Amino acid sequence: MKKENTKKQFLIEALKLFAEFGYDSVSISQIAERVGCSAPALYKHYSGKQALFDAIIELSELSYEERMKEIHHSFWNNEKSDYFLTEKGQIEFVIKLFNSAVSEEYPRLFRNFIISEKSKNPELSKIYNERYIFSQYGFFEEIIKELIARDILNDENSEIMAIEYASPVALWIEACDREPERKEEFFKMIENHIHHFFRVYRKNS
Repeated sequence: MKKENTKKQFLIEALKLFAEFGYDSVSISQIAERVGCSAPALYKHYSGKQALFDAIIELSELSYEERMKEIHHSFWNNEKSDYFLTEKGQIEFVIKLFNSAVSEEYPRLFRNFIISEKSKNPELSKIYNERYIFSQYGFFEEIIKELIARDILNDENSEIMAIEYASPVALWIEACDREPERKEEFFKMIENHIHHFFRVYRKNS
């Protein structure tokens, strides 16, 4: 196994254990055992549990930044951008985002870890707030402002509208993490939520 693949596997297995049992309860030996090697072999890559934790945060940040760039590009810079600014297009786009969030392994593992540990760790609390709350509001506020500019939605407080729009979806992502077998049900809830939002805010022609 290549060195970089080995290092990432240590992070993935550590993240699984941290999310399941809590950071304080997991030992280096447990992580090494999950990967199928000895603790000394793990120490060749990471100096200890704190180094693993720091690497998990770094990889997660890089992955998140790349994902957000991809999301922005896929929304604003392709031939479907105008379609995504319709009610039907918003349903398709938001469900696609939701499905990606609950299906991709590393983001899902990190989200579970951060949710379980944020009350104990100020750094994780800050990451949780910025990544899973405020950045989501900012992204959807951009969309809502464009819908207002196109006379599709009423010209009301776009910040409040974004909070109303994004908050249920964020909660349903966390709920789906706990009950993945209900994913199709959450898709339907997203569809109904977006239909309701457009009914409430659609500009009368």
